[in-house]
Amino acid sequence: MSLLIIAVTIVSTIMLMGEIMQNPAKFASTDSGLAIFAHLIGFVLIWAVFGIGTILPMLAQSVRRFRDAGIHWGIFVGLQVLGIIADILMFSGKTGIAYVLSGIAGIAVFVITLLPTKNPPIDDPII
Repeated sequence: MSLLIIAVTIVSTIMLMGEIMQNPAKFASTDSGLAIFAHLIGFVLIWAVFGIGTILPMLAQSVRRFRDAGIHWGIFVGLQVLGIIADILMFSGKTGIAYVLSGIAGIAVFVITLLPTKNPPIDDPII
């Protein structure tokens, strides 16, 4: 259902932008401007709900994987903060440091994700 809503929103936004490009004078009035603004706000809200709906399960799965490997979930949070710091440094122009920090965080998460489960389940047949 959410994919249908997103598809309809994308198509209607593309159609609206095409109509604005063909006849910009028609959309110069205040009412049309408010309609465009409302439409774009709706588009942003749908994408925000979709983003939160996909990011939260992904984070939960990553924390679960860290816990299964016997590593405290705080390490995962710390590595994510390290990645955010790398992003901030990237935007401030310090790309060398940002690449190093991002690489360290990414490789650490990748290696920890590949670690075997610390306490694997026992395969007892159910009788």
